[in-house]
Amino acid sequence: MKRLILFTFLALLAQAWPASAARSPVGPWGELALGDLQAIHDAIRDNHPGPVDPQNPHFRDWMERGLVPARAEARQARSYGGYLRALRRYTNGFRDGHISLDTSIRPLAWDWPGFIVGDDGAGRLVVLHAEPDAGVKPGDELMACDGRPTLDLLKERVDPYFWNRDITPERLMWAFQLFVVGPDEPQRRLTRCRFGSREVQLAWRSTPAADFDKMAVAALWAGGDFALKQVGGVWIVRLPRFYFQDDAERHRLEAVIDEVKANAPAMRAGTVVFDVRGNGGGNSAWGQRVARALWGDAWPDWVQASGDGTHDIRVSPANEAKFRDIRAQMLRQKVTEVLPYLDQILAAMQTAKAAGRPLARIDDPPTPHKGPAPPNPVTGRVFLLADNGCGSACLSFADLVLRLPGVVLIGRPTGADAVYIDVNTAKLPSGLGVLAYGMKVMRHPIRANNQWYEPTHRWTGGPMTDEAIARWVKSLPR
Repeated sequence: MKRLILFTFLALLAQAWPASAARSPVGPWGELALGDLQAIHDAIRDNHPGPVDPQNPHFRDWMERGLVPARAEARQARSYGGYLRALRRYTNGFRDGHISLDTSIRPLAWDWPGFIVGDDGAGRLVVLHAEPDAGVKPGDELMACDGRPTLDLLKERVDPYFWNRDITPERLMWAFQLFVVGPDEPQRRLTRCRFGSREVQLAWRSTPAADFDKMAVAALWAGGDFALKQVGGVWIVRLPRFYFQDDAERHRLEAVIDEVKANAPAMRAGTVVFDVRGNGGGNSAWGQRVARALWGDAWPDWVQASGDGTHDIRVSPANEAKFRDIRAQMLRQKVTEVLPYLDQILAAMQTAKAAGRPLARIDDPPTPHKGPAPPNPVTGRVFLLADNGCGSACLSFADLVLRLPGVVLIGRPTGADAVYIDVNTAKLPSGLGVLAYGMKVMRHPIRANNQWYEPTHRWTGGPMTDEAIARWVKSLPR
């Protein structure tokens, strides 16, 4: 019964829709989608750097042209799932990972066939997790469903809504969406799939959304909490994110940083793995603190001085208010090292606004140190273990540590960012979600737009337990 609560509410919402809208051939879900699409367009037009960025004609083109297919899909929406696909078709087409939707309403349960598929690391789409009665087992390769090749299904059902086509390695990361259906759309269930040469009748079932999410995260991305542990003689620093769900999480990361500082002499002479699998970002200042805990200040300062951090900020009342909120938050969290920079942003926005300019420039040219590089305090081996889930502030951490001497990237290709960063949000008029979008555009980034990092050593397959990671890194060539 619980799984019906949400959709009972949505049915009442549709019944309560104004009579004029109810008579429309579009339908209430289509009307909601059309209104939210226009709000997304307007929020991006007024607040995102892309529409006024002379270096990105695709962005301006898609802002207008992308509304056409999105509106066409919205007019066909007859369910919450159809409404959401229309919005995702539009936001995904910007190819900007910081443009996203946070939906406030979601099913209490998902329908799925008892298995989760994903990339095996070698470009094959395989079963990563399977319930005992699913008819498949981990490692089985998915070939086709209902007589259609897997890639055709991805092109139709997944790519337009989830995959940034500029980031090739991420495509199969979203393939699990083929087998996740809301209870309001049973017609979208696939019925039979071929795994290798074997046909399997799918056994769909309903699972509470919270339980399914835990299974999906465990199968597709690493979970876990902030931690420092020593496994088989290898120091593993687990960094699942650089944002916090509550103060307790922030205190835990602070404690891990303190532990790294306390154990730095032993860690510098040993083998260290910074595990950032699934780290979707947050505040990059925390990654800098982690690096400085092991290397000290000299080498991170040396690396950061060689980069060009020049960027532009879109001037708008909403963005100015957001930066003021960020400043207040950093002050509360005692991340005081970023306050001068935030003050510089606010002053630059005022200057640009007074001059009628849509972008405020923050000049941050390279200031390379003169003389030889500082001595490296780390004499052991350091690895950065990543996957496609590493994005945003996690990539900023990678930008730093992969330029420190001797650090080797392992695991799988990282995610990638557009040059648009630092997120603001806008509520959708339907009340069903929130749009996230970037406020800044980097002008001379270390990585190009939507560029990812390829690992020096790819994971060989199998569950990534701490023990398996420790054995693997000890076997890697020097």
